[in-house]
Amino acid sequence: MTNRIKSAEGAPGRMVAARLMPGSNLMSGIAEVCEKHNIMSGILASGIGSLRKTTYLDPIPKPELKAKYGYGDPMTADGPIELLNLAGAICHSDEGKVLLHVHATMCLADGKAFGGHLTDEGNEVLLTADVTILEIANVDFVRRLDEETGILMYSPTPKCIVVDEKLHGNRRP
Repeated sequence: MTNRIKSAEGAPGRMVAARLMPGSNLMSGIAEVCEKHNIMSGILASGIGSLRKTTYLDPIPKPELKAKYGYGDPMTADGPIELLNLAGAICHSDEGKVLLHVHATMCLADGKAFGGHLTDEGNEVLLTADVTILEIANVDFVRRLDEETGILMYSPTPKCIVVDEKLHGNRRP
């Protein structure tokens, strides 16, 4: 079997720490932080806190789709919910809109752990959501429809770096 990989090398950029306050929408709050700091390509380096409620998706078989799977109906849980971990990619559309792909591990009051792909709505902060965002410099995370799978995927590509030839001769990245 041959691995098929799309990759681009970048470097750590700026790191932004943020606290989302009680009642905030977790996903739109993270997107707002990214927009405020002009972060279009990055990762969620960490995320912990608590949620009043959550809405998330998990994969199910869908033979009618190209990829043969997709997300099932949204699932919800009411809190208090401990937000144990956030992981995700900060991407953008071709039009420059911030697009998030975030997964979470969570725990209910009885200790039962669960998780999945967070939806844009239905993830309300209970006491706090402490997130750390790491910008990835020199890599462009554009999220586009993948022809092979028929699913919106992120596609890391190298950013073009313009060098002032007067200062650096004919050097190109």
